[in-house]
Amino acid sequence: MTDEREPSPESRPSIGASDDGYPGMSVCITHSIVGPLQLPSSIAGLRISDSIIDGGAGYAISAAPLPGATGQYGPATVLERSTVFGAVAVHTLEAARDTIFTANVMVQRQQLGFLCYCYVPEGSVTPQRFNCQPDSSLRGVDSSARRSQITSRIQPSFTSAVYGEPGYAQLSVGCPDEIKAGAEDGSEMGVFHHLRQPQRVARLVTVLDEYLRHGLEVGVIYAS
Repeated sequence: MTDEREPSPESRPSIGASDDGYPGMSVCITHSIVGPLQLPSSIAGLRISDSIIDGGAGYAISAAPLPGATGQYGPATVLERSTVFGAVAVHTLEAARDTIFTANVMVQRQQLGFLCYCYVPEGSVTPQRFNCQPDSSLRGVDSSARRSQITSRIQPSFTSAVYGEPGYAQLSVGCPDEIKAGAEDGSEMGVFHHLRQPQRVARLVTVLDEYLRHGLEVGVIYAS
């Protein structure tokens, strides 16, 4: 997904710390919506679960930029079942599971950590990736035209990517199944993983089919 939104006043860091701050500090974010995180690699670590990190068109997770520089590497990070709007630059990515990254992920030390069942844009520099998209769909595809077609199709799309609007960070109806049902347990990647939408819809359709009159069809309409 290409994020063309302009930075807004709300894009200033939600949480920030400098290198001379608290080297033993660790930050934990869960079931939250926050703006950009600017934390130095010297802190103990950053752990995020079931949350939205919104960096707008800039960096969602990085260190506070030095004068004249951008995208300094942030701390050792763990992400689970989250949606990240914006780029990520961290020293190490110890683990990422069932997470959507909408922009490039740049990890300084790729020998450590892993990503599994995530959407990671092409061009990212990360540790080993397992069952991630679009990697899994590109496996064994040699044609550059076919690869381009696959990467264009398999991208996250949202009802809205603007904070405060209905459907913010909700996967759209047209989002590809590789993402809508791409988590480890068959649910959707990202912050709404806990809703188990694919499983609930499948059960609902199965039950309704048993009781529908002949000639009628089931239709599912999602609420924002």
